[in-house]
Amino acid sequence: MISLVGTATSIFASLFWGRAHFKYYKFSLAFDALTPLLVVFAKNSFMHLGISTYGSFFGTGSGFLGSFLYARYMGSLGPMRASSLLIMLGGLGQFFGSLIGSFGQEFYLVLAVAVVVLKMGALFVAFLTIPEVALVPGYMARNYASILYMVSVLGYRLSIEVSKESAIITLRIIVLTVSLLVLYVIYKAAIILLGV
Repeated sequence: MISLVGTATSIFASLFWGRAHFKYYKFSLAFDALTPLLVVFAKNSFMHLGISTYGSFFGTGSGFLGSFLYARYMGSLGPMRASSLLIMLGGLGQFFGSLIGSFGQEFYLVLAVAVVVLKMGALFVAFLTIPEVALVPGYMARNYASILYMVSVLGYRLSIEVSKESAIITLRIIVLTVSLLVLYVIYKAAIILLGV
């Protein structure tokens, strides 16, 4: 029933958000971020039908914003980089979601808090770095986005460098281990042949 209500709501929400101006999408982001809190504090099962309606309506708005921005920036990124970015971000989302789920397991309050923290963090970043929905002036949002991009690129390069160095060190350790093993075998063979 909850899925049916959510699906029906998203159909009507698509009609609403498809015609909405970008400045209203900041409300969809803000209210969508509150959905996990509502789930935690829902006292009876019928409240979840209302929360499903609420979450589907504002989640559709947030999804539309992401799609519109992706379509807008795809031209400047190019299809190869844009699709790579989309795949990478989707993979990261799945990875972190799985990680949180595996650590939280049956501790639903911990999982809900983790989701709220992540959604609020994403909301904070969006309100500071996406000019279309930013609470700060556009030039500041672009500056913050540029800083975030540079830090992300630096982190990416650092992780690539650390991974490369780790792989090299691992190979060196393997070569050293194999060399010591060969020396040991030669030593044992020499002892056996010499009869010592």
